[in-house]
Amino acid sequence: MLKKVSPLTLVQLACGSFVIGSGLIWYAQRNVQKKVRNLPHYKECFTIIAEHEKVISLLGKPIQIGQVDLTDRKSNFIGKDESQLRIPISGKFNSGFLNVHAKRITCEENKDGDTVGLKAIDNSNFVTNTIELELDDKTVLIYEKNN
Repeated sequence: MLKKVSPLTLVQLACGSFVIGSGLIWYAQRNVQKKVRNLPHYKECFTIIAEHEKVISLLGKPIQIGQVDLTDRKSNFIGKDESQLRIPISGKFNSGFLNVHAKRITCEENKDGDTVGLKAIDNSNFVTNTIELELDDKTVLIYEKNN
């Protein structure tokens, strides 16, 4: 015969499931954020803006970087041939978003040995095409790759 399950046991089971599920979701989110931050065009973007005087004057130091909104698939995506990231950024004076547009370049497309962007490509990396700083009142083009 089956025993009657006490309400306390059910509450403990529900709470345990909630804690474990929340922990797994947090871990997955953190893992994807790390992968995004290791993308070559993400890193290249911050190399460029660290030396860009207009960005520093508009935002003010220190500059803080937020997390990419992984649920916004319209503004943040990595496709087969192109990638787009919308990165929250803030400083002492202002805050906004960095819009980073990149294109995948393969070695076959770069046979002449030209370095594209700031770095030469490995096998098949994304190379930054444009970086825009989007503020409340204006959008400033920070970087555009010359073709």
